[in-house]
Amino acid sequence: MSKTLIPNYNTISTILDRFVIERVKFNQFIQRQFNGEQNLAETINSQEKMCALLMIELQCALESIFVSGSYDTMQESRTFK
Repeated sequence: MSKTLIPNYNTISTILDRFVIERVKFNQFIQRQFNGEQNLAETINSQEKMCALLMIELQCALESIFVSGSYDTMQESRTFK
């Protein structure tokens, strides 16, 4: 049985969205370093770790779906129509 996922917190789309954002930031820092900006090693390392952790979260979420055979999410209510 898989756990119920929360929109904008731990759904597949949320994890993927966050991964893409963090990967873009990582690439921007790499480009800035390539262009000569100094003191970015710690920031780049941190972004690299963030991307790796998000990939682990994604793998765990996908594995849970495949093992359980279900993908349960909470219904999200909107305040606008």
